[in-house]
Amino acid sequence: KIAPHLVFRIPFMYPVKSRWQGLLAESFFSAYDFFSRYRNGKAHCWLNREDLSAVLPGVAADFCGAVTFDEWSVQPHRLVMGNLIDAVMHGAEVGNYSDVSKLVTEYRDGRRTVTGVEVVDRFTGARTTYHAKMVCNATGPWSMHFATQNNLSVKLRPAKGLHVVIPKRLFPFGVMSHAIDGRLVFFLPHSGSTIIGTTDDDTFELPDDIVPQRDEVAYLREGVAHV
Repeated sequence: KIAPHLVFRIPFMYPVKSRWQGLLAESFFSAYDFFSRYRNGKAHCWLNREDLSAVLPGVAADFCGAVTFDEWSVQPHRLVMGNLIDAVMHGAEVGNYSDVSKLVTEYRDGRRTVTGVEVVDRFTGARTTYHAKMVCNATGPWSMHFATQNNLSVKLRPAKGLHVVIPKRLFPFGVMSHAIDGRLVFFLPHSGSTIIGTTDDDTFELPDDIVPQRDEVAYLREGVAHV
């Protein structure tokens, strides 16, 4: 509702191999439809084998049909910029290209409390201290490392989600399938590419240090190859 120009619909299909798998899918998507309508999504429908072959040429012979459903994608970078611009229009001060060098803390009633931040401008090197009633550590997968540097703790269980990008658009819709361990994986269109994802493995590496492994790529390729 606040940024419809950044959101676009992605039809998805979930191919099934048996009547039993179809019944399970029907139970799930019948409930899913209730929530989908709040996002202006279309109710699920079923494709028989002939329909599936027509829209997904080359689909494996052991699939007897597919259920369709709606998902949505957003352009995240433009959404972030839109939020920043809107915040400035409402009186916020935005510190692009600034690093928080440390948190400002003090003890209140025997408890250490964060009361502000010290910020360094990347271009000028100038240091500025800001005080606030509340400081939000919105550093995502860096939040544990950032907190540790300031002798604080953030309890997270970080996970690594790997995607494989094919530099062309295979289909105008997404397809879900099962990986070798039973997890759902997908391939979906994104701009002019196709994204295959995702892995979900525990990791305590910093995002800057993560390197895709061959077995992770093979896991994703196998997960969609049998479709």
